[in-house]
Amino acid sequence: MFEGQRHTFWLRRAANHPAIEESCRFLIRREGRFAKNTVGWVLRAMAKHAHGFVRRLIEENIDHLSFESLSNAARHFDKGDLKAY
Repeated sequence: MFEGQRHTFWLRRAANHPAIEESCRFLIRREGRFAKNTVGWVLRAMAKHAHGFVRRLIEENIDHLSFESLSNAARHFDKGDLKAY
């Protein structure tokens, strides 16, 4: 397995992992800016391979996302999709 394939394999596997989702839900509800940004960065990386997972997490937690975390999470979405948020 090549390095890029190994990376993709683990991202796909992580996207279905309940611990990732639980951690994101916990962190996004914290008041701290860095906790929210961390979730945005994680979701941005996951959106490359698990678009539906990221979209669902955004929609379910939209009230807790900061502008910056939402921008990061939705970076790989189509520009038309961003208008929904």
